[in-house]
This record gives sequence, structure tokens and C-alpha cells, in this order.
Amino acid sequence: MPPSNFSMTFKDFIWKDDILLNINVKTIYKVDVSYPGEEPQFIKIGSQLSTKETKHYKKLVMEYRDIFAWSYKNLKGIPPKVDQHTIPLIPGAKPICQKERRMNLRLQLVVKAKLEKLLEAGFTKPVEITD
Repeated sequence: MPPSNFSMTFKDFIWKDDILLNINVKTIYKVDVSYPGEEPQFIKIGSQLSTKETKHYKKLVMEYRDIFAWSYKNLKGIPPKVDQHTIPLIPGAKPICQKERRMNLRLQLVVKAKLEKLLEAGFTKPVEITD
């Protein structure tokens, strides 16, 4: 439960690298929540938290870390109906071919990396474009 003086709106946040960030937070720290000998698993915590709060959140996440999906591979087994995107089409209608969209090179690299992760995990598959 947030404190009584908690007052944030969606405008206080931005998306960056697939993470929702509070724009009022100056620094974000990565905190390792893995056990010794395991593959590192990190959570991101804002610098405005005290050491006591950081330790509390680390302990809490470590206690319940089995419920988190740390990668796309951890999401296997979820029925496709839960998170499957479909485009409703009118039967017999011919799809309209749109012009190719250009993308910033940096953004292209980010999208390519994320797409490769999705392909590797089996969440998406390539399709052949037909006319």
C-alpha cells in the first residue's frame, strides 16, 4: 500500500528499454536477486530509496522470485489465447499493401534484439508475405 502522501500520475512515467521509469528518479540501480552460483537476475531500484528499503525489496523479491518471468523463456506454457494478437479481417477482403516505414537505426537495433529474443523463446514466428 502506498503512503498517504503518495501522489503520482501516469504522466510521471516514461517507457525506456521496455521498462516504465519514473521521470522524477535521477538514478536507477541494478540489484542482483540471484543466489550464489545461479545466473544473475536483476531488479532495478531508484536511488531515492534508503538502504533499508532496498534491502527490504531485495528480500521480498527473492522470497517470491519464482512467480516472476525473468525472460521470455519463463513464459512458456501460457495459453496463446491469453496473449495472442489477432487482426480481425473481413472475409474475402483483399489486404491493402502499405508503404515501407523507415526506422531510426538505433531503434532498429533494439527492435531486432527484442525480436530475436521472442523468436528464440518461440513466442513469435516468421511468416511469408504474399500478395
